[in-house]
Amino acid sequence: MRVRVVVDDPATAMDGTVIEGYVYLDGDVPMVIHDRSGRSDVYPWQLLLGPVLRIYELRPRRRPIPIFAHPDWTPRHGE
Repeated sequence: MRVRVVVDDPATAMDGTVIEGYVYLDGDVPMVIHDRSGRSDVYPWQLLLGPVLRIYELRPRRRPIPIFAHPDWTPRHGE
């Protein structure tokens, strides 16, 4: 599944840090990779730790679908 995750402190965040890519489990560790081209210079990384403000499912040629919204955070631009 391809997702967009916005992470930051809900009390102070204006926009948050955005991580986008394909999410999968490596054993018990959630990992994300942005590129699935098979190039040798693309590496997966662990998801950031911290309060998750928003999670969206991304699909080609469609608007992002909200999956999760932190109840204590309102985006500055009214997402």
